[in-house]
Amino acid sequence: MIYNLVKYLDSNQGSIFIVMEAEKNQEVLELKACYAWDRKKFKNMKVNIGEGLVGQAWQENETIYLSDFPENYIEITSGLGKANPNNLLIVPLKLNDKTYGIIEIASFKEFQQYQRDFIEKIGESIASTISSVKINSQTKKLLEETQQQSEEMRAQEEEMRQNMEEMQATQEEMTRKEIETKKMLTDMKRSEEQAKAQEEKLKLTMEEMANAQEEILQYKEDSEIQRRTMHSMSIISKTDSQGNIIYANDQFISFSKYSREEIMGKNHRILKSGHQAEAFYAEMWDTVSKGKIWRNEIKNKAKDGSYYWVDTVISPVLDKHGKIKEYIGLGLVITEKKIKQDIMAKEFEELLKKK
Repeated sequence: MIYNLVKYLDSNQGSIFIVMEAEKNQEVLELKACYAWDRKKFKNMKVNIGEGLVGQAWQENETIYLSDFPENYIEITSGLGKANPNNLLIVPLKLNDKTYGIIEIASFKEFQQYQRDFIEKIGESIASTISSVKINSQTKKLLEETQQQSEEMRAQEEEMRQNMEEMQATQEEMTRKEIETKKMLTDMKRSEEQAKAQEEKLKLTMEEMANAQEEILQYKEDSEIQRRTMHSMSIISKTDSQGNIIYANDQFISFSKYSREEIMGKNHRILKSGHQAEAFYAEMWDTVSKGKIWRNEIKNKAKDGSYYWVDTVISPVLDKHGKIKEYIGLGLVITEKKIKQDIMAKEFEELLKKK
């Protein structure tokens, strides 16, 4: 890219710096590409904010154009010897007043105003691309974290279910012991001392039962908290083997604008926006019906006619015979990301038309 820009502007040198995260959550400019550049000042290929002209342009978030700058700041070497260019253009790659990098171009010729405007417009396009890449990276990371948390929640729910079964068995055992203790008290009424001993034993048994009951209630409370946490992060639905909705969490209801009564028993086709072709849904159903996990981005239509994008994962659930008994859908809303992608695509098309 920098090579093409330098040649297009009939310049001599150029470089691109990108804002990167450094240690302790600080940011630096890193030299990512250059053409015909050989300067000691960029030996480490990193520039701090406010450092030199490049760092100054980053700090002020404004274009710097110089036709008079320190001698030997830039030196061009050719087969005819060395010479210093007398025009330097430093343009921030900025989008919405945020700088994502710097373009620096040096030339023997003066940069015309339309050339500067062109580079600034190119800078916006590059900044938009960098922003999109970062957003995609963050979205991917968030989805992976959500999927990992979902798996952890499933494991925790299974562990809690087993613990609940054990607690239930303990409670039943306690009930049996209580019955036996009462029978022993009835049979041993002849002796007051024996009756007192049995009464003490019953008291201890009741205390054990109370403790066990308290543990059961605590497990139920912890399980409910974890379930709510998982449901608040994602759009979650469950369908039967025919694809009819049998469960939808609050996030699903919120984005679809349907009530829970309206959505239960319906097929997901109720949310079709018409954006994806029928072949898209055929491929999805063919994948999950074979017991495989399917993932893609779906544009849905809510009850009020609004649209929203969801990055969706559908997982088949098998019974003990290996047959599919239901499907679980996990989604992350990415509407804002898709809108930004459309805007950037249109801006890029407009830019190509101007060329």
